[in-house]
Amino acid sequence: MIPQTIWKEEWTKPHRLLRKRLLVPPRLAEDFFCSDDFFCSFGVSYFTLEWLVKWRGLGYDHTTWELETFL
Repeated sequence: MIPQTIWKEEWTKPHRLLRKRLLVPPRLAEDFFCSDDFFCSFGVSYFTLEWLVKWRGLGYDHTTWELETFL
């Protein structure tokens, strides 16, 4: 039997932004994402940065990298 985890709402809220990193240089992102009109309509900055997030109520061993635009 697979154990089930009960999710707490606080786990969905960022507690700290620990580190920022560039996923794709802006020029390369423009060339890549604008080859498809759907993605280009968001703007290339939408996909170029992400943050290492420490979540409320969870330890540092549960940090995740998240796109900047989803925080």
